[in-house]
Amino acid sequence: MEQTWDIPLSERINIKVRAQKVDRSDQHPIGIHFAVMGFVKKSAQFDEVIRIDNSLHEGVIGVHIHFFDKAKRKGKTFVEYSKEIISPEQAISYVEGYLKLHYPMLW
Repeated sequence: MEQTWDIPLSERINIKVRAQKVDRSDQHPIGIHFAVMGFVKKSAQFDEVIRIDNSLHEGVIGVHIHFFDKAKRKGKTFVEYSKEIISPEQAISYVEGYLKLHYPMLW
């Protein structure tokens, strides 16, 4: 059964987490399928700017980070793979740090 929850960090910054217990495998070594998404409210709605998940991506197994705030990425890749992040808790910390660094005016 999938669980979802929101972590409001400010009136304009929010983290959403989805997690589901699954069998351990190469794709899910800790037995959790997860996605952690960071949102910022720039106008009337929240926009997703970063997502970390451990879904299969372009045939590659592993945790990867999607960056949707393309203007801030200038010349950098929009998807990066991470061997350091293996759990939802680590992904939450990464997303929070990213949002603090790139959107300090919204705190």
